[in-house]
Amino acid sequence: MVLDYNNRGAIMVRKILPYLGDFAIILFTMVVMKRALRAFSHEMETTTFVIMTAGLTLSRVLQRRRQEKE
Repeated sequence: MVLDYNNRGAIMVRKILPYLGDFAIILFTMVVMKRALRAFSHEMETTTFVIMTAGLTLSRVLQRRRQEKE
């Protein structure tokens, strides 16, 4: 398949588009978790935030891959 430069951008957008909804959900959840963590502690805030965000992102990606296989 030969791609010209105009078509390549459209193909990249089509590949990324399904994940934008997941990214928006993760971003919203991150903001909510950050506010909740700020109320509890300040020292462990960043570490816990990063771990929770990574776990959430990984679970969403794995869930989408499982759905794509079915």
